[in-house]
Amino acid sequence: MNLKPSVYQAILDSLPTQISIIDEKGNILATNQSWQKQAIKGKIMGRPDCIGYNYLEICEKTEGPERETAQKITQGIRKVIKAELSSYKDVYSFIDANGKERWFLITVAPIQGVKPKIFVIAHEEITSIKVLEKQLEEKKEKIEEQKKEIEEMQNTLAEILKSKEKEKKEILYSIKSYLENVIEPLVNLLEKKPCEEDFTKILEIFKEKLKELNKIASGEFKNPFMNLNLKEAQVALLVKEGYSSKDIAKILNLSKPAVDFYRKRIRKKIGLKGSKETLEEYLKKSF
Repeated sequence: MNLKPSVYQAILDSLPTQISIIDEKGNILATNQSWQKQAIKGKIMGRPDCIGYNYLEICEKTEGPERETAQKITQGIRKVIKAELSSYKDVYSFIDANGKERWFLITVAPIQGVKPKIFVIAHEEITSIKVLEKQLEEKKEKIEEQKKEIEEMQNTLAEILKSKEKEKKEILYSIKSYLENVIEPLVNLLEKKPCEEDFTKILEIFKEKLKELNKIASGEFKNPFMNLNLKEAQVALLVKEGYSSKDIAKILNLSKPAVDFYRKRIRKKIGLKGSKETLEEYLKKSF
């Protein structure tokens, strides 16, 4: 079926892509309605369809911020005309009259089977795609920042736990040393069964040293974490360090409601239920 030229024009006019047809010298032979609407918006003087204008000359005369892009496009078109490239594609942007950045994909290709040679130039707007790409990139950057924050929080928690483990070992070592160097010698003296007066005196010293031992041990045994399970202890440690429930949830891979539940259970176990004192204040004061 042979189509009339008017049908071909109607097909071109139905496309949202801005299309122009040029000859080997760059003269514009035809354009579609999308192209003409853009020409009117751009206030191009003369014919809105730009027929008779030279596309290459228009690009080469471009001044201002778009000059570099226009020169690059001109070079691409010339290479297609000279058959140095089978086709040319590029992405460019410009600021429109409303101050909005708009993005386009330009495609230049020869029309096959036509002599003398003619070429199609298509400008397809991809601003919405670029906006989505930018939003996606911003979200990726935000996710990476959040990952780094979580890693830093996790490292902080690991350091806190390491520090508390070190303190625990030091306390246990102090108790062990005190037992070996103070209590055991007293026990040995009592086992030798000295006279009643010496026995009573050593027993009093022994009692006194037991009190001192209790004082040493109290730093561990009065620890508010003593009756907490592992997860509760982790939550309590982070609360003490000033982390919010939201941050704690991220670090421990829990939901915020779960963290709030653990906080309530911790308050109950340490006797803070019904008290106006915050959990953070109590833990900082007690540990």
